[in-house]
Amino acid sequence: MWAGVGVGVLLVAFAGFTWWYSTASSVAKACGTESAFPTVPAGAVTLGCATTAPEMDGSFADWDGVPAGHLATQVFPGQPKARPDDLQATWQGQWDSRFLYLHLSVDDANRRTVDAARPTQFWQGDGVSFEFGPDVSTLPPTTKPRSGKDFHVMVGVTPVGALASFNMANAGAIRAGGALTDVILSRTDRPGGYEIEMAVPWTDVGLSTPPARGSLWAMNVNVSDAVNSTTTWRLARMISSNPVRTATNQGLPATWQHLVLDDEVDS
Repeated sequence: MWAGVGVGVLLVAFAGFTWWYSTASSVAKACGTESAFPTVPAGAVTLGCATTAPEMDGSFADWDGVPAGHLATQVFPGQPKARPDDLQATWQGQWDSRFLYLHLSVDDANRRTVDAARPTQFWQGDGVSFEFGPDVSTLPPTTKPRSGKDFHVMVGVTPVGALASFNMANAGAIRAGGALTDVILSRTDRPGGYEIEMAVPWTDVGLSTPPARGSLWAMNVNVSDAVNSTTTWRLARMISSNPVRTATNQGLPATWQHLVLDDEVDS
């Protein structure tokens, strides 16, 4: 009897080890073997390694089980003007050695497409965006954007889909960049809104080598809504994932949210 129990315990232990080894191997294959072990700041957002890369195809089953965050902060117009309920959004993120993957679901019943000829101004039209840069946990609060390191990536809604663009830090400010043609995009309309998936190559945010597992970065996720009642193309509202994001502190990366690119999705 005891021999049978012992064999059972060994089988369970072996199965557990096999599962752990398979998972560890999958993470290493997708997100690299090198790990960083920094002190993670309180309140940091964690993105897990995508051991199976999500497809940018408008089918969102790839995102099942990935925690969603709310864009609950009104950036523009500034407080104390009340935030209406007709612009709402959630976001999800994953990563691997090739891409940063994002999925945003936006409630915006009255969509206005961006001006494709003005890619550096996509943040003024209907669409989504994110700021991204290196770790800011020890950055002095008045530090200006870091040239060639801090980026603002935008995805604007177009009549037939979406287009990507970027602005980049230079000489102490986020300045005009241009179109991005290598971001893999999908936009899907639904009643009352739309959803966007994107796979952003790491080179598009200034990285010449993939990020290490466990490494710290800085990031905000935003949604823009254009004015609908005028022929002038301009921003009506912006909301953000960052509780302290304002219309003016984009230029202060120390205020951006802390981000950890980890092995597992933070639940």
